[in-house]
Amino acid sequence: MVPELLKTIQIKRHVPIITNRPIEMTQVPKITNQVRNKSLNLDLRINPKFQTEKLSDLLKDPSINEIECTGADKHLLIKRGGMVQKTRLQLSIEDIYGLIAEFSQKTRIPVINGTIKAALDNLIITATLSGTTGPRFIIKKKSLFHKLI
Repeated sequence: MVPELLKTIQIKRHVPIITNRPIEMTQVPKITNQVRNKSLNLDLRINPKFQTEKLSDLLKDPSINEIECTGADKHLLIKRGGMVQKTRLQLSIEDIYGLIAEFSQKTRIPVINGTIKAALDNLIITATLSGTTGPRFIIKKKSLFHKLI
């Protein structure tokens, strides 16, 4: 069930608390408690092809401006032409953590105090790892005609 590739999400405080130990995805309740305490340094096993497998159609569609995940096992929301629409696609908690880990590693921006805001190519992700509401994220696409001021 859990892929074999090891990747890392790091949540740092002003004074980092480091615990270098692999965590299985079956320990998600422990992870959310650690996120609540803001002392998380995770080694998560995720699928490196996650983004291309699950979100590729949404990311390739030029009419979609924004993709929002409000939590695990909830339908993704997309913003198309100023209108918000619900999709049939749902992500598990492992998928959400995997996506956040992928963005964190590719951009080399760590998750700090349970949040990350990073830009990768034409995508901007804003994600929150909350112990009460669970992980959630918003991916915005930068258009070629974005104002540069």
